[in-house]
Amino acid sequence: MATASEPCSVLALKFNKCEHIANSMNFMKSVLHKNTLITLFEEHHPPLDQEAYELTTKCKLDMTPVSEAFNVDGHLHIGDVVEKFGVKYIEFCCKAVGPPLAVKSTDTDKTAQKAVNVFQVLMASGSARTFPDRKHSR
Repeated sequence: MATASEPCSVLALKFNKCEHIANSMNFMKSVLHKNTLITLFEEHHPPLDQEAYELTTKCKLDMTPVSEAFNVDGHLHIGDVVEKFGVKYIEFCCKAVGPPLAVKSTDTDKTAQKAVNVFQVLMASGSARTFPDRKHSR
């Protein structure tokens, strides 16, 4: 909790539902200005694997549904966004990124292997051809 000598602000926070959080969380909290947005996120969310998940941080100047949300860098200090821009609402969204490149290359290798097997099957059946005994055209 913040002491009286440290600057802080009360902000509305939203953590969207993700693989790590069963239900979205909405609450208001007093936060220190010296903390970054990522630090605030990590207080309420399990640690993220940077390669597998992407964090999106959006800030709004007020709580109305029509107010515009701005994507912001998570390394910004809370004091900067509150004092300089008047942010009152912060929304965090954790999303899984597509499969790693290693998985994609193994899928390609499997497809190439299947193509080779089909070619081998065609070549193997080529020597076992049978031709009709007589001609059927007039």
